[in-house]
Amino acid sequence: QLRVDAGGVTGEGLLQPPGVETVSRGVISPDGRWVAYQGADSLDQRIIGVVSRDGTSGPGPLPGIDGSLGGWSADGSGLYLFRGRGGGNADLYHVPLDPSTATIQGAAVLVYPGLANPGATSVSEDGRRLVYSSGPGAANVRALLFDDTATPDDNPAWNLTRGTAFWNVHGFLADGRVIVTRGTPEGYQILAIDSTGRQESLTRRAGAAPGSRCSLVTQSPDGRYLALPEVRRGENGGPAPVILDMTTGALQTLSVPEAMCWFAWSPDGTMLAAMTQNSRDKIILVDRPSGQGRLLQLQCGDRCEFALEGIVMSPEWPYVAVTSENDIWVVNLEDGTLRHLQDRTWNILGWVDDYVWFYRNPSQRSDVPGGGIYRVPATGGPEELILNLPLDCVWMVLAPGASGIACMVMETQRDLHVIDGFDPVHEVR
Repeated sequence: QLRVDAGGVTGEGLLQPPGVETVSRGVISPDGRWVAYQGADSLDQRIIGVVSRDGTSGPGPLPGIDGSLGGWSADGSGLYLFRGRGGGNADLYHVPLDPSTATIQGAAVLVYPGLANPGATSVSEDGRRLVYSSGPGAANVRALLFDDTATPDDNPAWNLTRGTAFWNVHGFLADGRVIVTRGTPEGYQILAIDSTGRQESLTRRAGAAPGSRCSLVTQSPDGRYLALPEVRRGENGGPAPVILDMTTGALQTLSVPEAMCWFAWSPDGTMLAAMTQNSRDKIILVDRPSGQGRLLQLQCGDRCEFALEGIVMSPEWPYVAVTSENDIWVVNLEDGTLRHLQDRTWNILGWVDDYVWFYRNPSQRSDVPGGGIYRVPATGGPEELILNLPLDCVWMVLAPGASGIACMVMETQRDLHVIDGFDPVHEVR
């Protein structure tokens, strides 16, 4: 929340809606009393709720709500929700709420069927005009090689995927192919893509999805195993990380003390280190042969902000480099001690030979469109700019030998549509 007056921003505050760990959308009610929000809980289950603007009251998560948050009705009497109907289309529903308590006052009412690829929505003050954004979501993967200069105009680059699918980039196989995932009606698919764009399916997973907030499918150093930090769907949903043996096709479910976030393999492939989704002062260690995990207490004092952060393995056990907000630390996995390495960073990309590689996003590097890629000696020392990125990557992974990156680029394009004569409550069209 930003406080503003005619002169600009005068302050800011934090609103933490109940029942969620991440928030993807928030909309203030017309009278300014309530904030409707959409997010996900610790099990990655979607939640829609309402809380007062100061965060002290309100129903919180709304029971029985199915769909995506569109916005408030013009008079504040309810919320609009989108419910998918296949083919990228969705129906618009109105959920009536009590204006004084923001609790549900009845069943959701269908008010406009069959909107094409809808996004956000709003209704005019008189309730007669509906405006909504529409367009298919798309994310593609682009590869880029490093050279001897930081300027981006001479770096070889090419598209690995094209079209309107939603491709997530995860990492590289030992042979240089890129690991990607895409959703399927049953769950999701993991594929390997080479430099020509040729695709090979590695596996299909039903009844599951890769953990959306912090999920990288990673290959063991010997190339035999894939670590899948996936989330199961349905009544028994929740984090369910598994190891896929690419030689036999066998799956091993890991027993971990809490939800994991990112994976890093030990150099010999017998251990996995992972950040947690909830504990700010711990790292998860998993013995791969037995599948048993345990928590390692970090000796971080009053600087413990390590939940939902990144991790990369050193070429030599027992060290990893991890992020904490905007800092990078080196951690000893045997005793939990830490050494500060770098500040003002964003994503950690890898530890190759004697260097830790990281990325600064455009908000930290406003002079270039996509931010910059850097490396810093693992023992400490001045950073080195490797490349000014010419495009904004949602996520990127470092190629073997730090020869380049594979970058996930959002290519969603939306149009605005206006429907006149819209009646949000009394008429179904």
